[in-house]
Amino acid sequence: WFQKLKLLNSLICDCCQQYYLPSLNVTMDEMMTRFGGRSHHTYCMLSKPITEGYKVFTLCNIGYTYNWIFVSHSDFFINLVLQPDLTLTDSAVFQLAAALPYSPSLYFNIYMDNYFLSIALLERL
Repeated sequence: WFQKLKLLNSLICDCCQQYYLPSLNVTMDEMMTRFGGRSHHTYCMLSKPITEGYKVFTLCNIGYTYNWIFVSHSDFFINLVLQPDLTLTDSAVFQLAAALPYSPSLYFNIYMDNYFLSIALLERL
């Protein structure tokens, strides 16, 4: 399913990172993209405002989505580079954070809830 979106997704993601410089405070969270059709890749969360759809892990700054990774219910993460000492979720957070612009004098504060936290990830970041 993702092969149909792969080219468009990478083009939009590259443009979002090229034309915007995030401030020092960014947030890591998950989003749901509404989808009501039949698919093995969607999630159903009855307690959320969007009850059914595609899950996306995002790195955002003041309402701007800087980077994202799609999550499939059956295939887990799409286009994820696994880190050898991290779990799937930790690798996704690390990959999203690695897209931030690097400078020796520039440090980012990444805010996230406890779903994304682990000791191994914090040591790696």
